[in-house]
Amino acid sequence: HCSALAVDPAGTLLAVGCRATTTTSWVKLWRVPTGEFVRQVSGGHRQPVAVAFSRDGKRLFAAHEFTRKVFVHDVDGAKRPAEF
Repeated sequence: HCSALAVDPAGTLLAVGCRATTTTSWVKLWRVPTGEFVRQVSGGHRQPVAVAFSRDGKRLFAAHEFTRKVFVHDVDGAKRPAEF
């Protein structure tokens, strides 16, 4: 099930965080308003509980349950995610 949604500041991308199974989860980007899939920016074992875009829309922040970590992704996919 999906538990986290965010729209970028320009209103062109939707980030959706979902738990796919009991052992896998993901955050995916979709183009608004076409619904076109852009890319998967995160995967793992814990459900995303929050996603948010930076003010400039270049980064996506994702927090996953029980990890006590926030993952910072470049929206364009150019760099590996940072972890805090």
